[in-house]
Order: sequence, then C-alpha cells, then structure tokens
Amino acid sequence: MTNTSLSAEAKALYALLSCYCNVERVCFPSTTTLAKLLGKSVATVYRLLAELERNDILVKVRQGQKRIILMKDQSKAGRQIDHSKKMTP
Repeated sequence: MTNTSLSAEAKALYALLSCYCNVERVCFPSTTTLAKLLGKSVATVYRLLAELERNDILVKVRQGQKRIILMKDQSKAGRQIDHSKKMTP
C-alpha cells in the first residue's frame, strides 16, 4: 500500500481487513472485533473505514443486518471482480 494520503492507522486497518477477506476480496468482520484487534475505539474504526472508502480502497454495503466490506484491488494488474452479485457470508 503506497497511498501517501492514508493515515498509518488506516493502512493498519487495511492490512487487518485483508486477513479477513476471501478470494473475491469480500469480508464482514464486526467493528467491535476490528477495534479490539487494533487497540482502538469503535468510533475510530468507523472513521478509518470512512477514510479508506473516501480514498477508493473499499466499499461498504449493507446486506440485511450485515455490513459487508468489498476491498478494491489495489494492484495495477489485478483482475476485476463483479461485486454486483449477491454475496453469502
């Protein structure tokens, strides 16, 4: 991750989310879990998720009661993934 406009905390969250994602770059960890693992508050995790979304790194989608995170491929040679399909957690 070479995006210089991201904070170090946002990059740490990105790395953590990458551990949760499946092969299609989809994940759905709770903000409480993310906060505990990062040693941050839930409010901070929401702020960092918003920072990543503003920088076009991820997209948050609601599917019923679940919030699903779609990580965008950051590599130039990455394949395009169709996130319009319904996902099952």
